[in-house]
Amino acid sequence: MKILLLLLLLLLQLPANASQIVVGLRSDNLISWSVWEREGSSLKHYLLLYNKTPQELDIRALLKRFKSVSTNFEVVPTSRTLFHVPLAAHTLVRLRYPKHDTGLDFMEYFENGAGIGLLPFNNARPDAVALYGLQNRFYSNEGMNNGLAGYWLGLETIYSTPTQVQALIEPTNCSFGGYQLLKICATDEDAQHQAGKLDSLTGEDSSIRRLDSTHWSAEVPVRPLRANIATPNVSVLVLLMDRVEIISCYDENRRPVSEKSIGGSIHFFPVFHLDKKHSNKKWMRACQ
Repeated sequence: MKILLLLLLLLLQLPANASQIVVGLRSDNLISWSVWEREGSSLKHYLLLYNKTPQELDIRALLKRFKSVSTNFEVVPTSRTLFHVPLAAHTLVRLRYPKHDTGLDFMEYFENGAGIGLLPFNNARPDAVALYGLQNRFYSNEGMNNGLAGYWLGLETIYSTPTQVQALIEPTNCSFGGYQLLKICATDEDAQHQAGKLDSLTGEDSSIRRLDSTHWSAEVPVRPLRANIATPNVSVLVLLMDRVEIISCYDENRRPVSEKSIGGSIHFFPVFHLDKKHSNKKWMRACQ
């Protein structure tokens, strides 16, 4: 997808010394996604890997560890393999989420031996989300092949297209004195066109949802998704989020006024469609 490629063009192999760590996977073939699943009264953390291609992929992740030295980051040599998975064509694999030791640990992905980027470890738990009364089976606060989204999504299923998803932010995320606007777009092109404009579109677009310090959750409707012929078993939810901050300042006559500062992000969340020819056991396997 175009927007995903644009977001990941900045991702290059990091030198031994770097002033910043850029995350994201630059791959048209692989989906990597962190998700929590409610199993009875407990929550289990999984890493989902999906091969979008008609050929087998060899996927390997190594521990990439940094340490902070002055204003730079230095690589700490390690030899730990987090996982090594042969992914058959159009196959979904579920792994128990890897463990790590420090806040500067990352997963370095390799596809058929070639490095495709870094992903941060994501240990945030949705326990607080569940306490707000949501009873969904799946929860994620991470876009596929990317980092944290800044909000949680609750989904009844990730194996068919939902009619709506539950979006929730922690109250502390709205302590900046503004609000967040969310919309699920049909395509990434639609999201790019509407980015930064949701505040002006709320009066005419009933699918836009607002989250703030008093309204932490909302049901966001899912627009019909366009079929992807190249990847028949996967659809992608394109979530556009605009963060609107209210800034108090003074005009030219030194009178107090309020202005809006708008920033935002686009994240992609996968939905996997089980083929009736495949049982869930055959199509998805767990690797310990």
